[in-house]
This record gives sequence, C-alpha cells and structure tokens, in this order.
Amino acid sequence: MIAVANTRDSKKVPSVVFAGIAIGDYRRHFIERVRQQIPNLKVVTGDIHFELSFKAAKNLGFPVHRVQNYYLAKRSLIWQKKILGICLSADACVIEHNPRSLTAWAVGLRRRAAGKRTVAWGHVDSRSGHKPINSFIRHIQRRLCGATLFYTNKERKIAVDRYAREPMAFVAPNALYGRSEWEMPPDCSPRDFIFIGRLSEDKKPDIALQAFILAKLPPVCVMHFVGEGQMRPTLEKIAQNSDRNVIFHGHVSDRSVLAGLFYNSIAAISPGYVGLSFVQSTYFGCPIIYSEREPHAPEIILAKEGFNSLSVEHCKPDCFAKKMECACLLFGDFQRRVEIAKHSVSMFNIEKMADGFIAAVNYSLGQKYF
Repeated sequence: MIAVANTRDSKKVPSVVFAGIAIGDYRRHFIERVRQQIPNLKVVTGDIHFELSFKAAKNLGFPVHRVQNYYLAKRSLIWQKKILGICLSADACVIEHNPRSLTAWAVGLRRRAAGKRTVAWGHVDSRSGHKPINSFIRHIQRRLCGATLFYTNKERKIAVDRYAREPMAFVAPNALYGRSEWEMPPDCSPRDFIFIGRLSEDKKPDIALQAFILAKLPPVCVMHFVGEGQMRPTLEKIAQNSDRNVIFHGHVSDRSVLAGLFYNSIAAISPGYVGLSFVQSTYFGCPIIYSEREPHAPEIILAKEGFNSLSVEHCKPDCFAKKMECACLLFGDFQRRVEIAKHSVSMFNIEKMADGFIAAVNYSLGQKYF
C-alpha cells in the first residue's frame, strides 16, 4: 500500500511527466488532447525503440524533452540516461510498462520509496501471449508502481481476475484520431489495397505483396505500402519484377493523405500481428484482412468476421490472395463502410484515451486535479 499525502495547494498545479521509450508521431493528437486539461504536461522520450525501425518523432508540434536510450544484453534490456531525476521530481508520472526497461523498475521503486504512485501504461501480457512467469513479472512491476493504464477493458478484466492484489487499473483505448474530427467516408468505389506499418519481418509485408501479385484482380488495382523498414529494398525488387502496380509511399503521418488512401482501398492487408493499424484502417471505413494465428495486440477485439474483417487461417500468399478476391465482392458497399467507421470510432477515440490517462494521473495524485 502506498500512502499518498493530501498536499493539494490551490496555488500550485501538480507537475506531470509522461515518459516513453520512443514516442512516435502517431501519439501527437492524443498528447495534444491531454495538454488541453494538463497544460504543464512534460513529455519525455528516448530516440529508438527495441525495434530499430521504431524511432521517436522528430517534431511533435510541442516541446519534448529528449533522452538517450542505452541498450544492454543484445538489446534485451534498456536504460534511459538522465530520465530518473525528471520522473522522481514530478508529482505524477506515467511510464511505459515494460519489464525489459530498467528505467521503469528504477522509477517505480524510487517513487514508491518516496510515497508517490507511478502509472505503468502498457499491456497485461507480452506480445508472445500469457506465460505464467513473464506475466507475473509484469504484475510485480505494476504493483511496484501502484497504478496501471491498460489499452482495453478486456486487459483490465484479465489482470483483475488473474491476480488478487492487482493495483488500481484504468483504461485508455489505443487511438489515433478523435470522435469530434471523424468524417463520414465518401461514397466512392474503392479499387486498391493497402498495407500500413513497419516494413519489417514481424509484419510480413512480403506475404501481402506476393498475395497481391497472385490475386485475380483488375489491372487498374494498385497495392499501396505505407511505412518504412529494412525490408523495403527487397519488396521494391519483387514489385519491379512483377507486372502489377505497386506504390511505396514511405512514412506518412498526414491525416488527409492517409484518408484518401484508405477511402480508395477495398481492404488493408495485415499478414503479421495486428495492433493499432486495425484501429486506423477501420476509422476510415476500410476493413482489414489478417492472419488469425498471429499474436495480435488487444485492438483485435474490433474484429467482426465478415463485417469489418476477413481472417486467414494459414499465413500464405495464396490464402491471402483468395481473401482479397472475396473482399472485392464484400466490401465495396458504401453503407457497410460507414458502419465500419462508426463502430471503430465509438470504441477507440482519443477523447476516451485522454480521459483514461487523466483519470489515472488524478488517482496517482490522490485526488482530482485535472
């Protein structure tokens, strides 16, 4: 039990820190929303995540304190230099919940010793799924911090049901855009396909490209790849040796550009694990074709077979190609795409995400400040 003293002073606004390993530009709208209620929010980020293709945004549009990430034991552990003092001095601190982060353990331990709660923000289990020892270690880190912020209600329920002494938990649904800025998809005739995400082996973009080449699709159909990664040269070579239309856009964060790509795509293709890309695609009314046997992130709860998605049992190009042909018949209806978008934005939006974040911060402070 952490005793949080009631030190509220009407003249003093509590200091709040949000610290991440590498905060990407996809968090920009969310942080802007939080800053409307917590103007003095201090954002701290390292440079590169465990995955080399995952880098922090160069410009989020507001001041960001940058620290150096140091990786140990063949990139299995991380220490963030000069971040401990920032987190210890803050009245409230939200850190990335990751047992591989020595920084998270140190911050949680030192703040606990000082009688301060820390909010650990992350998943109940690792990407590889529930493994008793690994999951228990994650639970210990959450208990050390004193409060948790999960991405879905399902994760919160799993944690509470699994561990009798699970700390107070809140939910911030993983989102990219707001309910207030949502626009109805245009009544158009989509004809393309899209892959969005890192062009890395775990995302399996090569399966998506090979499936597109195999699928019996109209010659005018284009496959769009949005993202960067070490596999791009290989993918470009495969595309050049085919007779299909493939466009590599690189990293794109402009919402209007992305909207146009999704509106004109019959479906998004995701042979690797599915996460935030599911939320992003369906926000614009674009369904997704995904591999059902991958270790998906909690956002997979959005999936409704035949409504906003098609699952593929075997992650092979020919299996994805057949589903792409089916998608041409299923997902061209305008009203269907409107319903897909409404369903997505009702479950995952930055308003809900910010509310969960702020509720966790207030709890860590001992009472409602924001």
